[in-house]
Amino acid sequence: MTRIEAHEDFAMFGEPPDVVPDDLSADEYFELGDWYHKSKKLELAREALHRSIALDSSAPSAQRARNYLDQNIPSKLSCTDTILKFHGIAMSAFSSPGRAEKQWQEMIDEHPDFEWPYRSLAESILRRTGDLDRAKALLEKALEISPEYVPALISMAGLWIADMEYDQARRCLAKARDLSNDNENIAEIQRSLEILNTLR
Repeated sequence: MTRIEAHEDFAMFGEPPDVVPDDLSADEYFELGDWYHKSKKLELAREALHRSIALDSSAPSAQRARNYLDQNIPSKLSCTDTILKFHGIAMSAFSSPGRAEKQWQEMIDEHPDFEWPYRSLAESILRRTGDLDRAKALLEKALEISPEYVPALISMAGLWIADMEYDQARRCLAKARDLSNDNENIAEIQRSLEILNTLR
């Protein structure tokens, strides 16, 4: 039994507590956030992971918590069925991109505060049509909903590079790096930006 499971405030029978406790370490808050997520208690998972980050924003546990939030828990949405549906659309996007785009737009219409489909739709539009303006509008909306949504910041940096706005790209990458300094996609786009700079 871990300290999380043994905590006096925690419910029995394998269920996490109904209220996030106040006396845990950053690693324990991360563990608790994962437990809440697996129990489909997304609001509590979000709170526990944000507490992990707040305790020491430069610690490895904070990095893990940020990555976990980006990949598993939207900033406002708390409907697990919608999240599962999003992942299902993403799985089919490579074989049916047009259909996926339509489904992501429907999801946006139904859940306008869910940032993930904005970014996925923007990425798909860039690949299929190269419509920078539409993709930019979608990414801006995703970042309006969740300013620290690292995947959207990375996508926006790539868009600025495609539009030859390199200073804007650097600013997006700098913010993304501050939030997620071990993200391989950031390093990849940074290398592309450096190569383009040598050709200017």
